[in-house]
Amino acid sequence: MAKQLAMMARTEKSKLYREYFLDLERKWNSPEMVMHRALEFSNARIKQLKLENKNLSIQLEESNKKADYLDVILGTPDALAISQIAADYGYSAVNFNKLLHKVGIQHKVNGQWILYKAYMGKGYVASKAFTFQDHRGRDRSRTTTYWTQAGRKLIYDVLKDNDILPLIERDDIA
Repeated sequence: MAKQLAMMARTEKSKLYREYFLDLERKWNSPEMVMHRALEFSNARIKQLKLENKNLSIQLEESNKKADYLDVILGTPDALAISQIAADYGYSAVNFNKLLHKVGIQHKVNGQWILYKAYMGKGYVASKAFTFQDHRGRDRSRTTTYWTQAGRKLIYDVLKDNDILPLIERDDIA
């Protein structure tokens, strides 16, 4: 607007303003300034792309950790005792069972951990009977719960939703 007014006016002062604006425009459009602005734009874009690349690398690393753990889970066909899964998370079996109770997966009935109704009948667990001798030498039997690989994945998914990760995926473990 100022340039336009200076171009239209016919005074000595407007002539000075006109020359100032034309000189400013010449400098702005000089090859050096055009290259300088292009270089600044390119450097800013490179910086942005490096930051995006770093973020994607971090996401890829986290995904690979997750894939490694899931590969272990899905690659083992046998049912596992809770102590084996608890070890993946750095818990004892007793504390891990309590954790699974706290997150709403299981509850205790007559000394055995049982899945809540929402998870029953979906192949997450298998019950196995075992025999032993009590302190009086009598033969006894009990039933214990073993987790299938599908159950192990359920545990992983539910605990991950509660921000609890296995040791292999935790950044605070070296």
